[in-house]
Amino acid sequence: MKRGVVLIFVFIFCMSFIVAEEINFKQVECQSILQYKDQIIGQEIPSQVPFKNEIFNIYIAGESYGFMELNESRVVGFDCLENEDATYDLLIESEGALFEIYGSEDLMDTVLDKMNSKEINIKGKTFGKKLKSGFIKLGLKIWSWFR
Repeated sequence: MKRGVVLIFVFIFCMSFIVAEEINFKQVECQSILQYKDQIIGQEIPSQVPFKNEIFNIYIAGESYGFMELNESRVVGFDCLENEDATYDLLIESEGALFEIYGSEDLMDTVLDKMNSKEINIKGKTFGKKLKSGFIKLGLKIWSWFR
């Protein structure tokens, strides 16, 4: 059941290219991450992740941050614009949630807690994608009871 949160790990992985002692996500705009685009593009996500060919619009604190596109489990696109063809929205309630995840010693537990408290949410854009994300969230919730 860990596979459902790997997308969030990919996003955090992208953020980890920024070298700083303290990250202020309001100051670290998408444009500053674009300098690492060559390192982000081509990254493969684990084969257990149920997202293979998807486009995720990323929102932090209600503001559009950009999009990430996966093709055959590889990041093939990343930019600071919203993608109108997105299949999912990755909603992160606040920069504080990212700080807590980024600084966490137990990343899996922190991400699960954030998903359970709805500070991080994945929403499908179509009925099929909403159904898929609902099953992933349900599976993660059940898995979190036994961790």
